[in-house]
Amino acid sequence: MVKLDRVVGGTGIEAWPVSTSEGRGLPKILEFTRELQSGNASVAGRNEPISLIEVDGKYYVESDGRHRTAALKALGVAEIPVMVTHVR
Repeated sequence: MVKLDRVVGGTGIEAWPVSTSEGRGLPKILEFTRELQSGNASVAGRNEPISLIEVDGKYYVESDGRHRTAALKALGVAEIPVMVTHVR
């Protein structure tokens, strides 16, 4: 379990810029937020936990999971189950 406020970005990313790519960005985050609220989505996504890298006590989303993480942050979730794959 990781406190969500310690997740600060993605690999090599220090902020949460929103992608404008098709099927991504704010519409995808809003979709995840609504699905999580209604119980139609899981924090584990498609049976894969969010993978994080820990660096100096802060966490970065390794690859898949940025939209889920942003949606969970928007919902005010305090802690989430994750898989920490690297510690630096």
